[in-house]
Amino acid sequence: LGVAAVGVGLQARGVHSADFVSPQEGSGKKVAVVGAGAVGLLQGYQLAKKGYDVTIIDARDNVSQGCTAAAAGLFSTQRRLPDWGTVLPESNLYIKNKKFILSQIKTPEFWSFFPQFAIQTLQLLIWPTAPLRESTESCNTLMRQAPELFSSLVAEVPGIANFTHKGWLKVYRTGTVFEAAKENAGDECIVLDGFGAVKEFDPIAAPEIRHHVIGGLYYPDGLWALPESICKELAGYMQTKLGVKFIFSSVVQKLLPHPDGEKYSLVMAGNKTRDFDLIVLCGGVGSSALAKATGKRVPVYPLRGNTMTIDGSRAHALPKDGMLLWDVESHCGLGRSGNTVRVSAQGEFSQMPSGPAYQEHTAYEMRTSLQEYVMLMLPLEQEFKGVITSGDRPITPDWAPIIGHLDKNVWINTGHGTAGWTMSFASAAALSDYIETGEAPEVLDSLSPNRFQWF
Repeated sequence: LGVAAVGVGLQARGVHSADFVSPQEGSGKKVAVVGAGAVGLLQGYQLAKKGYDVTIIDARDNVSQGCTAAAAGLFSTQRRLPDWGTVLPESNLYIKNKKFILSQIKTPEFWSFFPQFAIQTLQLLIWPTAPLRESTESCNTLMRQAPELFSSLVAEVPGIANFTHKGWLKVYRTGTVFEAAKENAGDECIVLDGFGAVKEFDPIAAPEIRHHVIGGLYYPDGLWALPESICKELAGYMQTKLGVKFIFSSVVQKLLPHPDGEKYSLVMAGNKTRDFDLIVLCGGVGSSALAKATGKRVPVYPLRGNTMTIDGSRAHALPKDGMLLWDVESHCGLGRSGNTVRVSAQGEFSQMPSGPAYQEHTAYEMRTSLQEYVMLMLPLEQEFKGVITSGDRPITPDWAPIIGHLDKNVWINTGHGTAGWTMSFASAAALSDYIETGEAPEVLDSLSPNRFQWF
């Protein structure tokens, strides 16, 4: 059912089974990739290119329906050391807003997180500095590799170019933050004052909103894209050109040790088991529960991200087509592709917790917050409709992904957090090389699951 469903949906994008060509000669081993977001798709793509027989499994009804659908699509340039004063990923509660935390203590959701909250606080206080810097530099290495890998993908799958743009602008609201950013700015960006920054993004609205912005860093060659559209285009190519199979609306309940003692099997709905030569966990936050069977601790926690998609055809003015603005201190991105305007925000923007009651508690607050932000930054009509998409960014205690071998036939590539769209291109390539050769690339040494096994 899952394979048939995706066949109809993806072939509608203009790719047909008659175009199928065999991938390069490989082992032919059967691989299950759990998760059909950006990381899972790119992992499946890299393995299929090496000749593996890949099946991608996801609980949702299509690709990129979770975290990827809510991503801003910015190709980040570098990752900083984690800012412990901003967020504790384990509980997703924000220290800067003490009043907010106190209000959450009254809710049942807080107490479901509280033991983890306390443990996370202790871990952050005693975390060794050297491993933090090593994992951060590994993330930066993956990010630096991303543009070249993405360009290669565009050359192979030309349709992706339709959803890709150049030019993004970081804006700052306070002088101290802007001054620090200027000191660390590279040659690839142009420093602009407040009015110049806003005018570069939106010439029409510049006079109205310039007093909100101190300055900006403009990256004329900075890449950004529409992740969900690109993932659907890539999935169609993978299915018809590389023979990748997709199974949707199917939940992987757990990993089960195989009777032969050499591998794990997937337990699906109805307790049905499926065997694969290799299993790669790319399911974001859900990877933690699946990994427990291997005896390895995989601390991946949710940081809620949200996107509002707006039809800009009724607006009397829009920002420059293909331009993305990233509001550093509001943790919010706003970009235009044709008549589509997307505004994306991390959890810090709304300061709302993740959890089972998230939608019930925050649907109205999030919509209101995003609408107010859009009205501030764009001259849209007062009554506009936007479609909200939410997803949990998988965050680890050191804000670096977990990539490597877990046990027997189980591998993992998850925990990319707010930079997943950027890092996933290189992390998938690196893990595929690791799986093929049995030797871990140097960039993965500090991102191994083993770094979390000591506490």
